[in-house]
Amino acid sequence: MTHPGWADTVSNADAATSLSVRATTLPPDSSLGTPPSSTDGSTLLLPTSGSGTVATLLAGGSGRLRLATGGYEAGSMLGVGGMGAVMLARQEELGREVAIKVLRPDLADPERRRLFAAESAIAARLSHPGIVPVHDASDGALVMRRVRGTAWSDALPAGVVPRDHLAAEAGRLARVADALAYAHAQGVVHRDLKPANIMVGEDGAVLVLDWGLALAGQVVDGCWRCPRLAEDPILACAGTPVWIASEAARGDADGVGPATDVFGLGAILHRLLAGRPPWAAAGPHGALAAAAVGAAPALP
Repeated sequence: MTHPGWADTVSNADAATSLSVRATTLPPDSSLGTPPSSTDGSTLLLPTSGSGTVATLLAGGSGRLRLATGGYEAGSMLGVGGMGAVMLARQEELGREVAIKVLRPDLADPERRRLFAAESAIAARLSHPGIVPVHDASDGALVMRRVRGTAWSDALPAGVVPRDHLAAEAGRLARVADALAYAHAQGVVHRDLKPANIMVGEDGAVLVLDWGLALAGQVVDGCWRCPRLAEDPILACAGTPVWIASEAARGDADGVGPATDVFGLGAILHRLLAGRPPWAAAGPHGALAAAAVGAAPALP
């Protein structure tokens, strides 16, 4: 099934930003709103001081977060995305640094919570040296190992990778492929591969990040099948326009699967060799239109 009108819904988005049809129909990202609270031990709880609400933490404040498994002292912000934010924290019981991804309070509607919970469940089932391990998960929060490093997009040289650096960068890509092969063996497809979602650790590790668009399925009669896609085919329309696979750009639910990630690996290789993503067109609309028909611009 295809959804040819998808490009029209994202014409004002950043071509380098992950998106989906469903995301474009939800409230804008301009307000932090009122954070959710709970006393059942399963969600983010407000500290007694009132200084550590999720909204305050996202605004750069400090405070404690308490999950069902214990308390965390929130620290500096590590990054903010369209759906959530990642902050540095200290796990009080074990005294270790962790990274906590929290769902933004203004986006804490039931549908977003369901998607966030799905991301947490998928991330928690993956155990591989090339994937950041999950320590804890709760409603609206995902606790992961803190990894020190740099996004591969920031570590790459501008333009075409010089010949004397190419072997090292290709080696990193091979390690990403190894992590993806493991994920695929577990039935998981990432769907948003790009250098910005890959971290190069200070210890040399290469880690695939941000499983927010990932889908879990299984192989049936030699074909990967995902129950969520079968129930809601519009979920096929997701990715980053300049990096997206053609089947995702078309919204082809029958075509999305492990091969979508294989294209993502090829798209990164294109960046290494050509100095740009495969769909380097003007704006997301042009990138999506080119991706949908496989019309990549000529190489230099």
